[in-house]
Amino acid sequence: MASQVARLAARPIENEKRHLWFRHNTLEATRPLIFCDPENGWNEIITDAQMQCQGEMARGWEMTLRKEVFWGESMGDDRVIEPYFEVPYVSSLSIESCW
Repeated sequence: MASQVARLAARPIENEKRHLWFRHNTLEATRPLIFCDPENGWNEIITDAQMQCQGEMARGWEMTLRKEVFWGESMGDDRVIEPYFEVPYVSSLSIESCW
């Protein structure tokens, strides 16, 4: 699945969309940009039956990758498909232990 996202992210259209968002965010006149986000509808687009990973963390990463693939192949909006995804970290340190 990561290779699918990498393939989608490598398409020339992704750089074009990235440049278009940059221009838009610097207040340069551009065509209207479209961003579609299913928000709480993802569970209807990507069902539990489609998920393959078992662990909670792995399922979270799988869902992230599946969303990117869906966005890149089916959504048709101006959201850029990036060649990476962020992996959050958890620290058990408290503020008190840092001093």
